[in-house]
Amino acid sequence: MSSTTFEHKHDAWLEGHAEQWVEAGLISPQQATSIKHFEHLDEPPPQSRLTIVAEVASYLGSVIAFAGGAAIVGPNWERIGVGGQLLIAAAIAALGFVVGTWLVRLGEIGTERLGSFLWLVGTGGLAMAAAVVMHEIDPRDGGWYAVVIGAPLLAVGFGLWRNLDRPLQLLTTAAGLAAVAGGAGELTDLSPWVRAPVVWVAAAGFGMVAAAGRVRPRLVALVVAAAGMMIGSMLFSMESERLSALVAVATAALIVSYALHDRSWPLVAVGLFAFFVATTSLMQTVLHGMLARLVAVVFGLIVVAVVAMRAQRSNST
Repeated sequence: MSSTTFEHKHDAWLEGHAEQWVEAGLISPQQATSIKHFEHLDEPPPQSRLTIVAEVASYLGSVIAFAGGAAIVGPNWERIGVGGQLLIAAAIAALGFVVGTWLVRLGEIGTERLGSFLWLVGTGGLAMAAAVVMHEIDPRDGGWYAVVIGAPLLAVGFGLWRNLDRPLQLLTTAAGLAAVAGGAGELTDLSPWVRAPVVWVAAAGFGMVAAAGRVRPRLVALVVAAAGMMIGSMLFSMESERLSALVAVATAALIVSYALHDRSWPLVAVGLFAFFVATTSLMQTVLHGMLARLVAVVFGLIVVAVVAMRAQRSNST
């Protein structure tokens, strides 16, 4: 094995495990940064060029600027015409990508986050241009809208992410993939009995790879995988709402179980929210009668009471 290959594997191992150590509460994010910087460069980590206040002000200022622009252009959007609409979309894309790339290349964590946010804005400009074109073409099949608008999100998001620690670009990639896959499913008229398990298995497989620390950022990747599994569960509703509710409840319970095992508390929150939504759907489809719902309430309270009593007994012994 060459020294370059060994160093690459060492870097990947360190990056993945450092994130796991932070999520498990063994070290702080600052300590993880110092460890990784020591292993790579053997010098202290660089000082931030942006304070938290400056970074927050930059985000808020960007949002205010775009909101103001939308308020100005929105009422006159149809009057501008296709050429003007494409010009606005191109300006947004150019501003986001040019300024975002400049900020990312400064190599400081605060400017990288801000640059990543502006990349997201630029990608939104591309999606806006695609939407303008599709509105002008006005295809008969609505699936083309999702494919054409999702394609730039998928391509640009993946190109900017490249398995680096860029959560917004990972989310952009996931959104683009979901749009393209959904649109392609509509165009090919695939049966929900095919689409639902394919989406569920693909998302679960991605989650397993993320859990092994091979996808960055790990926590965001796990959330994306959980969302994909829940979407796959809900796709069953196109054929059977009862089956969809049952699969969704089981999937959410699996997500919560893994999140607790992994001590990923944000993922626990996501799983619990998914479990609440799935359980509500279950109440509306499977547990129709008032008696069944009362039984569910009592069962839930009994479970909580039993766990609390066992915890008290273990503390007393």
